[in-house]
Amino acid sequence: MKEATVQNHVEDDLGWLRSRRFLTLALFFTVSAWFFVPRFIQTLQAAKTRNMLGESNLVITPLTDLSQRALFYATILVCLWVIAFRWTASPASRGTALVLSLAPGAYMLIQGEYVGVGVDNAAFAVPLTIIALWVLRPRIQDLAILGYLVGVVCMVSVILGFVLPDHAILRSSYTNNAIVSDKEILPWGLLVGIFTDSNNFGQFIATGLPSVLLIRRRRTRWFVLAVSLFALVWTASRGSMEAVVVSAALTAVVARCHQKRKAAVATTGCILLFVFGAILPFLVHEPTAFTNRGVIWMQSIDAWQSAPLFGLGANWFTVIGSSTASLGPNVFHAHNQFLQLLVTGGIIYAVLVGMMLVAACVCAGRLAGHGSLSPTGFLAALAGVCVFEVSLVIVDNRLLFPVVVLPLATILFTRDLDTPLATTATAGTSPMPVRAQYRTSLEPKR
Repeated sequence: MKEATVQNHVEDDLGWLRSRRFLTLALFFTVSAWFFVPRFIQTLQAAKTRNMLGESNLVITPLTDLSQRALFYATILVCLWVIAFRWTASPASRGTALVLSLAPGAYMLIQGEYVGVGVDNAAFAVPLTIIALWVLRPRIQDLAILGYLVGVVCMVSVILGFVLPDHAILRSSYTNNAIVSDKEILPWGLLVGIFTDSNNFGQFIATGLPSVLLIRRRRTRWFVLAVSLFALVWTASRGSMEAVVVSAALTAVVARCHQKRKAAVATTGCILLFVFGAILPFLVHEPTAFTNRGVIWMQSIDAWQSAPLFGLGANWFTVIGSSTASLGPNVFHAHNQFLQLLVTGGIIYAVLVGMMLVAACVCAGRLAGHGSLSPTGFLAALAGVCVFEVSLVIVDNRLLFPVVVLPLATILFTRDLDTPLATTATAGTSPMPVRAQYRTSLEPKR
């Protein structure tokens, strides 16, 4: 009787593991398709040009709009399916992490209602995805799916850069010629691929590379890594390249630490990188510093001081950019994540996001102590791209949805935090299967 009961538990657990694996793959795949397919279609059907803020000749094609809507609703349905199907088996742990990850978005939605700033329907995909991932609690190794997405995006973008340069190389809306920039590294212009800006593409690559390194097949992993790095150089996104170097450096330092110090070094290193990015704009007093970001930072600080506690709303940079008080023709945001938080949501918003990031850094430290270094690399890269760009995806930026929301939520909720067995999974080998564990427990002791 006792063995039959245990066997039933084995079958239940195996069934749940299979369904959880399937639902995780379905969610990651749907989010990736929602991100990639509409951008790919739009890229094939329209040239890429740089426009001034407040001006745009970009026309969303009907097929792009249809795919965008269809895949958005598919993503919502998959999230609701996961939540409804497995809500009764939702984890009893990681509740604090769930609250911390949902709080920033909830605050901005409430603040938006108060200041009269509406949000589009896509803003609701973030909390639903976070809740679905909390229910599923995927392993860090599952993020390898995103590594394949990064490879596909980079490979397609590079091919388009050679075959259809008008659609993948940034061009001027006035002259229709490829934009020549002082920061250009390769003599073929600035690669934007399926994006509309080379810096956005660079951010995508920098935050996605840690997932690339989780791809199990060695040849595939190195091929995707090589293509991604080539695309990154072609974008000439210096901030993103610096973020990759910082991520690799911190990961290497943690890898060489004594096992007992890995957690502390990884956690401290990630937190310090985010702190550095937060305080840097306040130390700059030269308008031309960091390729004229100094003046943007100084004016953003002045704007934040007019509403320090609650901020000016998620659309403030769009509104100000359409007026005579514009910060510059190409200034779509604060060019620093911390300033973006302060200006749009005030101190409250910045504190809520900071608490979430600190929790993620602590989780990354624990995972590093178990032998998983990918979370450390991801958070270091995220901190790096947040210094000069806006990279967090909450309510006002969805360009990096798959390579930011999915890894960040996975780090906060992963089952790998529960058991040291996760170390072997993320290191490239598989832990003992559940069936084997139960079979061993049923065998008589000798």
